[in-house]
Amino acid sequence: MEVKFLDLKKINARHQQDFDKSFKEFIDSGYYILGQQTKKFETAFAEYCQSKYCLGVANGLDALILIFKALIQQKKLRTGDLVAVQGNTFIASALGATHCGLKIQVLTPTVGYNLSAADVENQISKDAKCLLLVHLYGEMKDTDLIADYCKNKNIILVEDAAQAHGAMWNGKKAGQYGIATGFSFYPGKNLGALGDGGAIVTSDDSLFEELSYLRNYGSKVKYHHDRLGFNSRLDEIQAGFLYAKLKTLEIDNDRRREISQKYEMGIRNHKVQPETPSQQPLAHVHHLFIINTVHRDEFQKHLKENGIDSLIHYPFAIFEALPIVEHIVGTYKYDVERLNRNIISIPISPIMTDAEVQFVIDIINKF
Repeated sequence: MEVKFLDLKKINARHQQDFDKSFKEFIDSGYYILGQQTKKFETAFAEYCQSKYCLGVANGLDALILIFKALIQQKKLRTGDLVAVQGNTFIASALGATHCGLKIQVLTPTVGYNLSAADVENQISKDAKCLLLVHLYGEMKDTDLIADYCKNKNIILVEDAAQAHGAMWNGKKAGQYGIATGFSFYPGKNLGALGDGGAIVTSDDSLFEELSYLRNYGSKVKYHHDRLGFNSRLDEIQAGFLYAKLKTLEIDNDRRREISQKYEMGIRNHKVQPETPSQQPLAHVHHLFIINTVHRDEFQKHLKENGIDSLIHYPFAIFEALPIVEHIVGTYKYDVERLNRNIISIPISPIMTDAEVQFVIDIINKF
C-alpha cells in the first residue's frame, strides 16, 4: 500500500460538479475581478467565521501585510513597533510584520506547539505593541485568556489562522478573538483553492474600511486613489471554487479529527511521540499531524521504504532565516530540538480510508 501525504487531486475531484457549475457562472457573468463569485464567497466565509466582514486577497502573506499596513495607517501601530510571534511558525508570519517595518520578538511554546496564556504572560516584552497569535497546525489554545491579557495590557491581538479554518475555542471560531485575522487558501490547506488565495476577516468597521482601500490600489472608486495601496484581490475563479468547498469544510475537519484520534490511540512506539490531544475537541482542525522523534531521519526513511509520504513543518525556526534576523529584538530561550529538529508530519486528509490510517499506524509501530 502507498499513502500520499496529501492527494489534492482526489480531494478536489469530489467537487468537480460544483466546480463546473461555478466556472460556467463565472464565464457567463462577464466580471473577472471582484465580481459576484468573490462577493458571494466573502459573505459566506464571514458568516462561517462568525465575523462581520471578509475581504478576499491574493494570498495568506498579503492578508497579514495588509492587516499590519492598515493598523499603521490608522496609527494603531507605528513603524519600528514590536510584534511578538512564536518562533516555530512558518516564515510568512514574521514576513507579514517585517515587510511593514515592524520588529519581531520571538516567543516559545513551552508545552505542545502553540503558545499558552502562561507563555504569553511570562515571555512577551513590555515594549510589545502587538501579538500575532498563530494557530499553528490548526490548533487554538487558551485563546480567550490570551485575548483578555492583550486587552488588559493594551496589546493589539492579530490572529494568523492560515492553518485553522473552522477551529473553535469556547464556542468562538478562529477569527473572532483578534482585531483582524489572516487566512490562507493555499491548495494544501483545509480550505484550499486550486491556485493561491487568502482572506482577512474582521468585525471592526473602520479597519474593514481601511483594508477595502488597501487591497485595491488604495481606491474604492475607480481612478480615485486615497491611499498608497496594493493589488491584492482574491481571484474570481478561486472564489467560486472556495465557495463550493466551504460547504464540506466541517465534514472534512471532523474526518481529520477522527484520524487524529486514531493516531493518538493507535501509535504505541517509545521511539516516537505523537502530538497530544487538544484541550478542547473543536479547538484543533488538524491541518497537520505532528510526530516528535530524535530518530527523525531514520523514521522518515522507514516510512518511505514502506510507501508512506511525510514532510517536515518546519525544519527551521524563524530566527534562523537570515532575512528575519536583523528584525528580531531581545533575547529568548528556544527549544529548537523539540520544536523544529525532531518534528515530522505524517499523512492526514479527509479522503484517507480507515485502512490507510491503520496501515500508517502499523508501520509506525514497527519502527
